Amino acid sequence: MTPNNIWDIEGARRKRLIVGRGPGSGHGKTCGRGHNGQRSRPGTGKISPAFIGGQNPLNKRIPKKGFNRNAKIKRLEVINIKNIIYFIKKGRLDATQPITIKSLFLCGALSKVKYGVKVLGKGAEELSTLGYPIHLEITDASQTVINAVKNAGGSVTSVYI
Repeated sequence: MTPNNIWDIEGARRKRLIVGRGPGSGHGKTCGRGHNGQRSRPGTGKISPAFIGGQNPLNKRIPKKGFNRNAKIKRLEVINIKNIIYFIKKGRLDATQPITIKSLFLCGALSKVKYGVKVLGKGAEELSTLGYPIHLEITDASQTVINAVKNAGGSVTSVYI
């Protein structure tokens, strides 16, 4: 096999449709766009499915009622305890000092913190493999984490509420 006899598989490339070349081509005159209307004219692009054709759209005609309760909820960033253990084992978190939200952010365990941090209990059984207690100073923690950290001899302090 040489460079001059390499070709694509059958059907890998589709031939460009040539339109507007007379009635014999099958795509002459209106070029497959039909007669009049918005889609027959150039530059219209795709139309939104909500477009009704000149009238005031349905989403503008219907009155807006109520409010979104979820918009007012301050959502906490979540992290599993196994991720904290991973960063401790890698040496990016110092377990001798209390683990705060700032230290979690600076070591790269969290990319952003807007309202606070909640620690969840996935991987809580790995705390016994550390061999020393950890002290958490975070916004919230699940009951599994609180029990696991206290059994390992550490503490969980709820701050920045």
